Amino acid sequence: MLQRCNTGGSHGEETGEDDDDDDDEDEDEWRRLSEWLESRKMVEFNEKDYASDLDLIAKAHGLQAVENYIEKIPESFRGQFIYETLLVNCVSSFNKTKTEQVFNKMKDLKFPITISACNQLLLLYKKTDKKKIIDVLLLMEEKNVEPSIFTYQLLVDIKSQANDIDGMEKIVETMKAKDIEPDLKIHALLARHYMYGGLNEKANVVLHEMERSDLKENRRVCLYLLPLYVELGSADDVKRVWEVCKSNCRLDECMNAINAWGKLRKIEEAEAMAASGCQIGPLTWDALVKLYIEAGELEKADSFLHRASEQNPVKPFFDTYMMILKEYARRGDIHNAEKMFHRMRQDGYVSRPTPYHSLLQTYINTKASAYGFRERVKADNIMVNHSFAGELALADPFNFNRTTLVYASSLVSDHKFGEVSEPSELEEPSESTVEDVSSDEAGSTGTGDGV
Repeated sequence: MLQRCNTGGSHGEETGEDDDDDDDEDEDEWRRLSEWLESRKMVEFNEKDYASDLDLIAKAHGLQAVENYIEKIPESFRGQFIYETLLVNCVSSFNKTKTEQVFNKMKDLKFPITISACNQLLLLYKKTDKKKIIDVLLLMEEKNVEPSIFTYQLLVDIKSQANDIDGMEKIVETMKAKDIEPDLKIHALLARHYMYGGLNEKANVVLHEMERSDLKENRRVCLYLLPLYVELGSADDVKRVWEVCKSNCRLDECMNAINAWGKLRKIEEAEAMAASGCQIGPLTWDALVKLYIEAGELEKADSFLHRASEQNPVKPFFDTYMMILKEYARRGDIHNAEKMFHRMRQDGYVSRPTPYHSLLQTYINTKASAYGFRERVKADNIMVNHSFAGELALADPFNFNRTTLVYASSLVSDHKFGEVSEPSELEEPSESTVEDVSSDEAGSTGTGDGV
């Protein structure tokens, strides 16, 4: 049987680039390979193979493409597994209408009602229509569908969102009455909402229950304990749990610990932790840079990221650079903003409008003239809409005269007009100033949907 390769999943520390487009390309390549193998009868497809293709198509091209693909699947293979895979993708798109249509189609086809399908409905209604949750539970009772541990997780989470602590406790009691042990996620939900309700004693009871086994032998508990002890404000417990992890820490433990120390305003501990042998890469750099900036230590954030990127072959995330650049822009620090922009250019991150917006904001905030900025934007082929053209005029060295506005606006027609991918955080020219020249120039510049 042809098994689906794992093209998805979380990104690790190996790369600092956005991989969404790469994932779509991988999924398309895998689908083309499977189609090629099938067309040459090199592999005999079964229902699960078709379901794997369906899942890839849904992720890469959406639900409409999936419906077209189902029509091509031999009727003998259009079984429950195909429709449950479709149901999962409808729910992940939060498409309530399509989800209900697929579920009703499964009932029409006389497929048995499974806990997997019911869980998908609960997952959908938790986000879109909580009143329908009771209908799913009644259906489960009618069809004798036993809840799974995931069902109980969903129900506890639904009760927690409603701040229904009694309801949460009743669900846990029901589980125990059926000899089902609440898992770590359910314990964590209970503890967190006890804290939110000011019931710290109850929260501590749950935490001690989670810690009843040796943490060294049950490291997964640490991932839950670190953020929970932060909620309690217990730095000693955070340190104690971290001591268990630090000699051989995993990425997720490292990230949780950095976030924990950051929330406790223990920047020094976060620095020491990052230097203690943890796997260091773009995710860790991003977390530490955020902590430095939140603590008002912009220069430390900059120097840390500079050292880290120089000592590693991988580059920082785009968003990590932008955190620093935006803060320099807010301060009106042109020298350091330009340096950061240059480093982003070296890493190939200035093909988007956002860095130019932030850099230009630096000049505007310090009321300095941005000599040659329009030429830089044009030379780098950055898409410019009318809003950005007005912002360019604000920093024009010729003091916002008519010629400047006409020239800035001409950038719109010189470039392929389109939406800016990230919204500008810059203020537009004052309405009164624009009106002074707009009466003369009415009709001289194009308009577009993105304005």
